[in-house]
Amino acid sequence: ARIGAVAGLHDVTELKQNALRLEQLAYSDRLTGLPNQRKFLEGLRAALQEAAGKPQPATLMLLDLDDFKRINVSFGREFGDRLIVEIAARLKRDAGAGALVARLGDDEFGIVVDPASQESAVGLQPEAVCAGLRSQILLDGRAVVITGSVGATPLLAHLTDMEALRHADLALNEAKRL
Repeated sequence: ARIGAVAGLHDVTELKQNALRLEQLAYSDRLTGLPNQRKFLEGLRAALQEAAGKPQPATLMLLDLDDFKRINVSFGREFGDRLIVEIAARLKRDAGAGALVARLGDDEFGIVVDPASQESAVGLQPEAVCAGLRSQILLDGRAVVITGSVGATPLLAHLTDMEALRHADLALNEAKRL
């Protein structure tokens, strides 16, 4: 009976570990380890629910890397993937500890920044996000400078998640046009 109890404990531990792995796969981008679109939408909904009564709303930013397909064509998909990983790390660092940074698509990212949880104001501005991208990235002895377009909108309590995304997407399209 003692051996059975130990084996049962091992089975439960293994089940819990498998459940954690499945959750990570369901909510994380495999390449960058950032939250994926599904997890981002959950975080966006939570930020909108918390928006009521806050003196300064959180900000939703959508970032699209400019002409990223050219990187993959010129240097290969593997190089492009490593560049995406580096960009994801920079975005996470620059947005701050309280921000939600997610990879939404191949070269698209979403960021929710709550000013109440920020240690500094650097991550609050779309310009700061773009500036962080423009600094040189060294990969395989190549110096790469990437640019991006950012659309931002305040997360006001009356907005739904889809309305907030539409506002940020409209702002992103305007930034790309300019």
